[in-house]
Amino acid sequence: MRCLTLANVLRDMGADTWFACNAQTFETLPLLKNAGHNLLELPAHGDGYRDLRANLPGAEWLVVDHYGLDAEWITPLRGWAQRVMVIDDLADRPLDCDLLLDQTLGREDGDYRPLTPETCTYLLGPNFALLRPEFAALRSESLIRRRDNDQESTKVLVALGATDPKNVTKTVLETLNSISANIEIMVVLGSGAPHLSAIRDTSRTYSHPTSMLVDVSDVATLMAHADIAIGASGTSSWERCCLGLPTIAIELANNQHKISTALSKAGAIMFLGRCEDLSQDLLTQAFIQLLSTPRQLQHMSMMAAQVCDGRGASRVAEHIFS
Repeated sequence: MRCLTLANVLRDMGADTWFACNAQTFETLPLLKNAGHNLLELPAHGDGYRDLRANLPGAEWLVVDHYGLDAEWITPLRGWAQRVMVIDDLADRPLDCDLLLDQTLGREDGDYRPLTPETCTYLLGPNFALLRPEFAALRSESLIRRRDNDQESTKVLVALGATDPKNVTKTVLETLNSISANIEIMVVLGSGAPHLSAIRDTSRTYSHPTSMLVDVSDVATLMAHADIAIGASGTSSWERCCLGLPTIAIELANNQHKISTALSKAGAIMFLGRCEDLSQDLLTQAFIQLLSTPRQLQHMSMMAAQVCDGRGASRVAEHIFS
């Protein structure tokens, strides 16, 4: 999704854009198929760089966003690609690139210096977060709404990744269902989520109004109109920060730990730790605390809004074109 955001901005600026992905990626993200970019399906097994060379004459820029790829994969494409950009947030392997983007709050140049060429330029922090334009467009309206919020019911957005293979959504929904409060629940999942059918069936029995939203294209509007989010500490963190959405955050993967820690320290989220350690008691306590302290919600909203303004994709695209 972050690559799609960048590709859309680059295309609007006049670039000819291609996506090279395996079949599973295209199946998981149907939005990618219909976004109007050129598509190249790579075999599940094989040398991806050889397939790129065989199917495309070359590229002015190669953008690599894959935790399993490093300098050993990138370097053979030097010459085929005039320049290379890598999107990363792990800083755990050698990366042969001219431009390095890491959106993580608190990331420093020194984290990547031993891993990249001396001439590499770093774009670090949420100011370069790759958010779709609608987030920046809704930012002012969303922040005003939170400052003046006097609604009777609380809208809760539950979004724990497109597929949520560990089914954390189930634990969250069962917890919310047990809480006596005037809340409305919106659940966001992708059509490729393995537990989608089961969650949809059980959600019909909940005591609170619960909406199941699948393959949502306008998540910015959902976030702007939500009062509390329960979500993963991944790249959607920057979307929620842009709109000042107070969030109970759960870590779904190891690469999310630095994001979780930094945002918690900044007061932008309430961090509950790893999903494996999540309990209904812990989540209940956190949710009731936020619900009963409007000042804390407003403070979290203000702190989150200071993290990211939603204009990062344009900043990155300008670097690429310059």
